[in-house]
Amino acid sequence: MRTFKDVAVLRQVHRYEDENDDIPADKRAAYRKDAKRFLEVTRGMADCTWTERDHEWLSARNRSVLQQTEEGRRELEKFKDAPLLMDGRKDSAVTAARGAIAVNLRKLEELAVRTSKPIAGLCAFHDKPEDFDDPDKVNSDEFRGMEAEFLVCEGARVLLTQNLWVEAGLMNGALGYVRGYMWPEGGDPHAVDAQGRPDKKRRAPLCVFVEFDDIKLQSKDGHPLSFFPDDPDRKKWVPIWRQKVASNETQDLSREQFPLQLAWALTHWKAQGMTLPKVRVHLSERTAKVPGIGFVAVTRVKHPWDLVFEEDLPDYREFMSARRKPAYRARRRFELRQEAAASRTLRKYGFCEADVWLPSERKAALDLL
Repeated sequence: MRTFKDVAVLRQVHRYEDENDDIPADKRAAYRKDAKRFLEVTRGMADCTWTERDHEWLSARNRSVLQQTEEGRRELEKFKDAPLLMDGRKDSAVTAARGAIAVNLRKLEELAVRTSKPIAGLCAFHDKPEDFDDPDKVNSDEFRGMEAEFLVCEGARVLLTQNLWVEAGLMNGALGYVRGYMWPEGGDPHAVDAQGRPDKKRRAPLCVFVEFDDIKLQSKDGHPLSFFPDDPDRKKWVPIWRQKVASNETQDLSREQFPLQLAWALTHWKAQGMTLPKVRVHLSERTAKVPGIGFVAVTRVKHPWDLVFEEDLPDYREFMSARRKPAYRARRRFELRQEAAASRTLRKYGFCEADVWLPSERKAALDLL
């Protein structure tokens, strides 16, 4: 990265909202005020330049604080289906903390018992080199998180992990509920071949139907669309098909699986890059000391009112201890170098086109290209 001569610093925050038509008129001024403060506090949180007063302000989103008032308890009801962001995927033998995998499996089992719906193991298909033994054992990290077997049942809370139709809201981070499956002709979870052996192809559904929380299915001229036009109760149901992803480590190895994962709980790292409508966060003292993780966790939403800390936010001193970490100092040095390079880039070209050109001038220039 040090070889680049020209640097542009992107400063606009897109995961941000200070206007919302669903907010009552008498609370919109407070909504805008808290949105602006959220930007200031999270910027300071990222750089370890925030103050104890900033920490205290953010701590007002602790569950222990909200549940002290009737209004706060009503607000917490809105978070019952929000994903929980956690420190790790697996259980920790050191801290005895539960991981996201265990939380999701427990919630899945509880759902199956409560609804009497069976848990289906949706197996992946692989294209592999001839000398490759068992692709099912390859870690999901090689395939952008897609597992060799995806355990799910009807009613499960799931998250889309790929961008399929961004304009409609079917993108990485979209949340929904599994409503059913489409099986191949003669297929079901117990299908066997002529020799009585498990038939993997017929045991796998062609697609999974997911009812998404927030999608906008419409034609180019703005007319609403539906995969079930004769059933208005299924207007948000979308068939999700398998997607093929190449291994990022092994040549000629690919996995074909549904781009879905259980979404009652996610790790902070997995949620990086996602925009979520609401989120519950559990940050431990150990995680608070890692530069940047706290910032990632709290900025998955566009406004602080869409955030709740399940356990009280760790102490201010825990976050600030990151300033002593070599990783933090290395990151800050890199950022400062890029700021200096960006300044030199502006002086080199004399101006920034987006700031100087009038719309008519920009159009004229583009017409010449």
